[in-house]
Amino acid sequence: MKLRKYAETGIPHYWRVEDEEGSPVVHVYELDRPTSVYAPVGIFRGTMRRPVPFAVTLDFHSLVPSLSSGAAE
Repeated sequence: MKLRKYAETGIPHYWRVEDEEGSPVVHVYELDRPTSVYAPVGIFRGTMRRPVPFAVTLDFHSLVPSLSSGAAE
C-alpha cells in the first residue's frame, strides 16, 4: 500500500531496506512517470552505487556493526 501511495504522489525514488541474516539489503525502485508505477532497478548487498537522485556510494559493512564483534548482543 505504501509503495502505491508514494507512486501516486510522484515520489521519484523508493528504497526499501531489509535485514538479511544481520546484513542490510537495499531494494531500489524508480518511478515510471507515464504509468505512475515503480520499476525495480536493483537489489544491493555489501555496497550500493547509484547515480540518482544524486551520486551516492554506500558501504553497508561500515554502517552496520559486525555480528562477530559482539555488538549485536
